[in-house]
Amino acid sequence: MKWLAVITDSVNNLKGGAICSVINTFGVNGSPATKQFISRILKEVSVPILTMIKSWMLEGEINDPFCEFFVETDP
Repeated sequence: MKWLAVITDSVNNLKGGAICSVINTFGVNGSPATKQFISRILKEVSVPILTMIKSWMLEGEINDPFCEFFVETDP
């Protein structure tokens, strides 16, 4: 539970890839169990941003209702 609290506090007010980046920094150091735990969290948290990247790269579409993606449309 301690790690969940630390991660939650660290990503407060962040969006998209910034959240993934912060979570990734926690997995760099620590015990193997901690690294595995952080890896599992990062895997789940990354799904939305990876889905947006896949859609953008393969279909040329950007579906970003919360303005979290690092690419914007140019109408």
